[in-house]
Amino acid sequence: VAVGNADTAAVLTLAGVESDAGITLTGTSADVKVTGLINSTATGNIAISATDSGTVSAAAITNADGNISVETENGDLTVGALTATSGDVDISSSSGDVTTGAINASGTISVATDEGDVEVDGTITGGDTVAVTSDLGSVTVSGDIDATGAVLAVAVGNADTAAVLTLAGVESDAGITLTGTSADIIVSGKVAGDALSATTTTVGDISFAKAVDLTGSATVDAAGDVSFNGALSFDDDSTISASGTLTLSSVDGGDSSLTLVAGEGETSITSATNINGLSVDTTAGGSATFTVKEIGLDDGIEGTVTVGGTNGGTTLTVTSKLQLDGTTDKV
Repeated sequence: VAVGNADTAAVLTLAGVESDAGITLTGTSADVKVTGLINSTATGNIAISATDSGTVSAAAITNADGNISVETENGDLTVGALTATSGDVDISSSSGDVTTGAINASGTISVATDEGDVEVDGTITGGDTVAVTSDLGSVTVSGDIDATGAVLAVAVGNADTAAVLTLAGVESDAGITLTGTSADIIVSGKVAGDALSATTTTVGDISFAKAVDLTGSATVDAAGDVSFNGALSFDDDSTISASGTLTLSSVDGGDSSLTLVAGEGETSITSATNINGLSVDTTAGGSATFTVKEIGLDDGIEGTVTVGGTNGGTTLTVTSKLQLDGTTDKV
């Protein structure tokens, strides 16, 4: 423990810490700096905190059997790689930037700040649930997220704070939720999971650079543009909506329905297969054109192609093949 106040600056400085029980490091109005490894080799939790404007910096933290928690109030928080072999990882700041290395945990993983940026410089692996969030700032994860449970990533901006949610790949055995409030969502790697929900409000584009492969539904709603530059596949009824332009490559619907809504521009799709019902529409007052090379509706499945079901200004062009094999298929 190190204690400072308004008149006395204080710092808790350690080369490294190892224990076969718990480890608690506290800076009360003081910084906490550990230049080497913090390591708990047996059962016990690791807790590091700094109050007021105190900061925390640590090279790396490992716990063999217990939780890891690191928190600050108004100071920045910087830690290297974090490993909780049998426990949770909870990294948080009330008002400071949060930067970590790669994270591996068997329990829940949470990296959050109320006001500031979050950056994970590496992969996130394991986790019953994974949450990487900023209530006012950007969020960046440079490595892939590979979670056994649900994944939540949130970035929030406003008129004074520009924000972006930037992720590499995301893979989950459960659902994936990506949210940007006045923030873009950019995913550069492959996405695989159950259901995907990706939403931007006020302003913000959503882009997926590689394949999105889902066993559930895709629900994507952007205040700006939406782009899927790789193949999109899903197994439950899905809706993709953009207030701006909508870009898709190929779509495999897994015998489920697909609803596409765009505010403007031309949406060009190479192929839309295994679709049990396709609807294309435009936002109120918009004007959108959908061009599909091939539409395939599986034999024996009722398939309805609907153009402009809610608003006018919608055009659908099929340039090669419209396959309506079921007896109840219709346009």
